[in-house]
Amino acid sequence: MSFSPTPALKKSLDENWVQLMIAARSMGISKQEVLLCIRQLQKQNKRKAR
Repeated sequence: MSFSPTPALKKSLDENWVQLMIAARSMGISKQEVLLCIRQLQKQNKRKAR
């Protein structure tokens, strides 16, 4: 299954996010798992910044 957004939708999406989600999907990783990972990394970065 491939993802081909319409031109209007493509303008509103961040290209990096789209590429991340395509790669995650190809590896069997869900959107929720990607978001969880990003949130955990953000928490770690906040702790390091203190």
